[in-house]
Amino acid sequence: GERELACILPFLPEGKDVLDFGCGTGRVTLALLRRGCQVTALDFSPAMVERAKVRVRDAGFSAEFFTRPEELAGRKWAFITCVGVADYYQNLALILQEVKKFLAPDGKVLMSFPNVLSPFSWIYALGAWIFLPVYPRWPFSVKKILMREGFRILSVRYAFPAIPFLGMTCIVLCERVA
Repeated sequence: GERELACILPFLPEGKDVLDFGCGTGRVTLALLRRGCQVTALDFSPAMVERAKVRVRDAGFSAEFFTRPEELAGRKWAFITCVGVADYYQNLALILQEVKKFLAPDGKVLMSFPNVLSPFSWIYALGAWIFLPVYPRWPFSVKKILMREGFRILSVRYAFPAIPFLGMTCIVLCERVA
């Protein structure tokens, strides 16, 4: 997780209003807060949101937390993080469609997914499958889905190791174009 976060940090904005879509335990939420961002954090798991709240409070920060997307209806963000969310969804287009509901017309999304080309992703996927299915993805298939859903890729990085195509995690910064 720390190697992935180190790869993500250069993409995170400073001092912006950000939606952390799928905040989990608040790892990215906290990184955003440390960069002076105002963070709205959403996760479908109340237990994860509670852990994130404690983590943020213990670090001396505050953020808005939600467990239901409908609570955010009508709000838009110029920057959304979606880190570690695509791991658990077979249909990536559905996540992107949900994220787009909250994305400003010229907004950016930072997302990650397990890279099917990395043996580390398969170890992760097999280990996690006991509790929850994990779906490693082909980087070029993600590019096609992003394009079809109205996004343009601005940058791609790989983490653990930070070697193109072999990193366990693929990190993509994209912007909405349609």
